[in-house]
Amino acid sequence: MSRLVKSFFINRNSAGLLSRITKTIFESNINILRSQMVKSDNEFIYKTECMLDKHSNNTMNGIIGKYYKYDMPSNLYAKKQIHGDPKKFNIDIKYADSPELIHEYTRILSGMDMDIEIETLQSGIDIAPMTGVYIFNMKIQIITPNNVTTDELVNNLNVISDRLGVELVVRPL
Repeated sequence: MSRLVKSFFINRNSAGLLSRITKTIFESNINILRSQMVKSDNEFIYKTECMLDKHSNNTMNGIIGKYYKYDMPSNLYAKKQIHGDPKKFNIDIKYADSPELIHEYTRILSGMDMDIEIETLQSGIDIAPMTGVYIFNMKIQIITPNNVTTDELVNNLNVISDRLGVELVVRPL
């Protein structure tokens, strides 16, 4: 029997942390139904809602334990430094529900050589009105150096969008 379980990951903020967490969840065959990431200075909170059975519940507890490292020395958690006047962008993603999307997009963003910092992330699933198909929605707000353009972001993110047919909108704020 499956049940809806909310999990919280609290850690010091570090580059690539969200990508590592979502990769571990994805590789454990757990599908995130809704999620929200917020950060402030050196703190990172990522809330997930997943349908878990007894086995996947134990797996998720192990994942939470793996990423609860708040007592580690702060110098291990180097934040990306944005030099100059930063720019903000909103990224909106819509697609038929697929477990890999959060991991794939956060992996691309954290791996880009542009000093991108994910400011917020929210995801959820809606039901399409005519077909009843589950539609995955994700909104990401990022901070980049001033020289990063919308076209550069779109070109990098289209690696996933083109492969899967994902609707992607990138807007500067």
